[in-house]
Amino acid sequence: MLKMDILSNIPLDNPDFKADIIFTDVPYGNLVEWQHGNKDNINLLDQLLPVTKEKTVVAICSDKSQKFQSDNFQRIEKQVIGKRLFQIFRLVNFGLT
Repeated sequence: MLKMDILSNIPLDNPDFKADIIFTDVPYGNLVEWQHGNKDNINLLDQLLPVTKEKTVVAICSDKSQKFQSDNFQRIEKQVIGKRLFQIFRLVNFGLT
């Protein structure tokens, strides 16, 4: 498992690491929060691009109000489980190369 600061200027600066699966449970609620100046403008999916490869799958668990969009990824699954939203994304060009 590799831990990095997704909010830093160079969050995933390791050219030798590429992930098959990325799973993240992002901060939500009153007890935890993003420690970033503009928590509503965090482009999490694009921040993950340096460690993705053609078939990387990204799973994000969040509260229902958090939105994750990118021109580089498409959502392939979405489930609401209680107060949580679970989404699975893949690269837009998945399977085209």
